[in-house]
Amino acid sequence: MRNGRRRRATQEHLGLGITKKDAEALKNLGKDRNALQHYGLTHSAEAVESRAGMVLDFLLRFLDTQLLPLLDTEERESIEGDMSRVRSGLNTIDAFVNERMNRLRGNELKGATDSVLPCSVCGQWAPAVIPNGAHCHFCGTDVSGEELAPAFQEFEPGHPVNECPECCAPTLACFAFMDGAGEEVYYCFTCQARYSPQELTNCGGCGCLWPHEGDDDGTTQTLCGDCRRGIEEEERASRW
Repeated sequence: MRNGRRRRATQEHLGLGITKKDAEALKNLGKDRNALQHYGLTHSAEAVESRAGMVLDFLLRFLDTQLLPLLDTEERESIEGDMSRVRSGLNTIDAFVNERMNRLRGNELKGATDSVLPCSVCGQWAPAVIPNGAHCHFCGTDVSGEELAPAFQEFEPGHPVNECPECCAPTLACFAFMDGAGEEVYYCFTCQARYSPQELTNCGGCGCLWPHEGDDDGTTQTLCGDCRRGIEEEERASRW
């Protein structure tokens, strides 16, 4: 924890513009390097190349804005050859990523923009949701619903609003798919149930989300199935 605070403080004191996305890309590529050294390639070559492209893009921006302006003419000229080779490598990676993504948009991802998420492995908008998870068409990674849901949920695991009204799995989240309109929906990563935010309200008993009941004029309290059954059982028992 202390080391983390020192790193953040150093960035702030030095005025370095490192975004959360850039920091995540650096961390992920570092993990790939360590895994490759000790265990062999743990992700597909496409995923590693995509990550490398993101890191190279950040490093070049960082050099151009933070370091190169501080060098004198002689120092800048001495590294021009190396910088040209790095930029050429980034252009090659960008061309590969763009070509692959354009092909996917015209084939596997065609018409699926209301079902596409950003990939936690390669960073591309290429995973299409499937029952109990998602499959990334760019890097081939399959992720289960239980692994995916926490990244899109507002509340901690175990909170009642994470429970799906349809299948009761704790994999319900509210977010926007890559669909031009950008409208948020409640989506279950297990059973693929979808609801608009207006369709759900909190259960008056346990607090989980549940479809509205009655005419929603404020006179009817919405109860989930479990809470309703519990009240009915208590009423039956009281008659005896």
